Amino acid sequence: MLDLSGELQRAASLSDVVIAAQAAVARTSRYRTTWLGAVEETPDGTWIRILAMEGVSKEIIWERAPRFPVRDDPFLLEILAGDHPVIVEDMRTDPRTDKEIVSRTDHRTGITVPMRFGKATLGILCVGTFGAEGVVPPTRDEVENFTVITSLVASAFERVRLLALKNASDEEMRALVEKGRALENQLRHFQRLEAVGELAGGIAHDFNNLLTVISGHASLALAEDPAASVAESLRVIVQATERGAHLTHNLLSFSRKRVLTRRVSDLNEVIAHAHALVRPAVSTEIEVTLVRAPSAVVVSVDEVELEHAIINLVTNARDAIEGPGTIRIEVKTMQVDDELIARHAGKLAGESAVVSVVDSGGGMDAATLERVFEPFFTTKAVGRGSGLGLATVRSIVDQHGGLVVAESLPGQGTTFAIMLPLATVPWQRASGLAVPEVIAGGRGETILLAEDDDMVREMLAKVLRGQGYRVIEAIDGQAAIDAFRAESAHIALVLTDLMMPRRSGLELVDAVLAFRQGTPIVVMSGYTSDPAGASRLGALGLRILNKPTSPSQVLTAIRQTIDAARPGE
Repeated sequence: MLDLSGELQRAASLSDVVIAAQAAVARTSRYRTTWLGAVEETPDGTWIRILAMEGVSKEIIWERAPRFPVRDDPFLLEILAGDHPVIVEDMRTDPRTDKEIVSRTDHRTGITVPMRFGKATLGILCVGTFGAEGVVPPTRDEVENFTVITSLVASAFERVRLLALKNASDEEMRALVEKGRALENQLRHFQRLEAVGELAGGIAHDFNNLLTVISGHASLALAEDPAASVAESLRVIVQATERGAHLTHNLLSFSRKRVLTRRVSDLNEVIAHAHALVRPAVSTEIEVTLVRAPSAVVVSVDEVELEHAIINLVTNARDAIEGPGTIRIEVKTMQVDDELIARHAGKLAGESAVVSVVDSGGGMDAATLERVFEPFFTTKAVGRGSGLGLATVRSIVDQHGGLVVAESLPGQGTTFAIMLPLATVPWQRASGLAVPEVIAGGRGETILLAEDDDMVREMLAKVLRGQGYRVIEAIDGQAAIDAFRAESAHIALVLTDLMMPRRSGLELVDAVLAFRQGTPIVVMSGYTSDPAGASRLGALGLRILNKPTSPSQVLTAIRQTIDAARPGE
C-alpha cells in the first residue's frame, strides 16, 4: 500500500491512476481487471462514465458499455447511496444487475467501491472477472485490501481531476467535448451494428435451415445412385450449399452469434484455404505468397472463424498498398519469450503456432499503431472502412486463447502476427473432400429429434428411420422435455436444434441431463442469441453440428456418440 501511495502521488493522469491501482489489485487479489468510473450529471439524469480501465477485458468494455444510466438500476443506486463495497458474485443471476449490460460485456463477478468526498460520490472503482475467467467470489482479505486501495485512489482521482481542470485551456476543453461526442456516436454506431447483427442472425437461422434441407435431400438422392448427369447436378447443389454456409458463418462472426466449433487441424491447411478464398479479391499488381511450415502445425480452432480473421488481415494489407506490392502469409511455430509472456499476462507460454501477414504498404506511425485494434478506429477514407476489421480479428483470436500483435514503421510496411496455443491431442490428415456417402448405422435405437422447422425435422426423421432408428419427433423444446420424461428409459440419444420456441436447446440439454445424467446428446446449431450460454455445450463435451449439415454427418455423429457412451458393447 505504501508503494501504491507513492505511485499515485506521481500519477499525472487518470490512466496512470488506474494502471497503478490495477497493479496493486493484481498483487493482492485474484482479479486482473480494474476500472474507474465518474458520476456524470446530465439533463437526462445521472450516468456512470468509464474514464480509465486496465486488464484483460478493457476492449470489451470500451466497445460495448463505456457509459450507462443510473436511473432505475438497483445495483448502481445501491453503490452511489452507500459508502461500502458492493459485491456481486455472479452478475448473470443477481437480481440487482442490468442483464442487458451484463450480456453485452460478459461480466461475471464484480466488486465496486464508491469514491466519496464529503457527502458527494464523485466516482466508483471496480474490479471483477469477465467471460472465461468465470465467477470468482472475493475473500474477506481481498475486499478489505480493495477498500484500502479505493481510498488511496479517491485522493489521487480528486487531485488529478482538479489539476486537469486547472490546466485545461479552452481549446483542450473543446477537444474533450468533441471526444465525448465522438464516443457517443461510436456507441450509437455499435448499437446499430448490434441491431443489424440480430437481424442477420434471424435471417441466417432460417437460411441455414433451408440449406440443411437442400443439402440433405441432394445427399439422399446421390445415395440412390441416379443417372450420371443428375448426379453431377446434385453435387453442384451440395457444393453451393457449402458456399452458402460459409457466407452465413461469416455474416455472424462480428455479431458473435455463432457457436464456436473447434476441431484439431493443421494450421497450414486452414491458412491455405483462407488464402484461396481471399486471393481473387486482391489486385493482380499485388503478389500474394503463402509460406507453409515444413511440417503440420496442430491447433484446436474454429476453422471458419480463423479463416475470417486471416481474410480481414489480408484485405487490410491490400488497402495499405498503393500500386504494385507484396503480401506474404507465413505459418510457423515459435518459442514465446519471457518479455512477451510478461507483456500479455502469461496468456501464452512455450512453443506456439504463429501465422503472420506481412505487407509492403506505407506502414504506420507509433500513435496509429497504438490504436489499431480499437473498435471504430480507422485510417481509411469515409466509406472504405468501418474500423471493425481488426477489432473483429482480435475478438476471434481472444476467443481461441491467443494473441494478435502488430509491428510497423512509416514507409516500411506492417506485420500482423496471430499466435495460438498448440493442440495437445493428436491429429490425422483428412482423406479428401468428396461428398460423403450416407452411412447406415441404426440398430433399432430410439432417437428423440427436437427441431421446430418442419422441413428439417421431416428430412432428418426420414434419414434416421431409413437407417434403422426409431424416431420420436418433437416440434419444440418443451415438447421434447415432455417426451423425454415419458420415454427416457427407451431413448438412446437426443438430437436437438439449439434455437427453438417455448424452451431452447440449451434448456432441453439441462433438463435431460438433470433427469438422466450421461444421456448421449448431439446439438445442431445455425445461430444462437446466447453465445456465452452456448459455449457451455463444449464444456459439457457435447457433439455440435453447425447447420447446414448433411445426412452422413448427422448419422456419423449419432453413431459415434452412442457408441462412445457404450464402450463395452
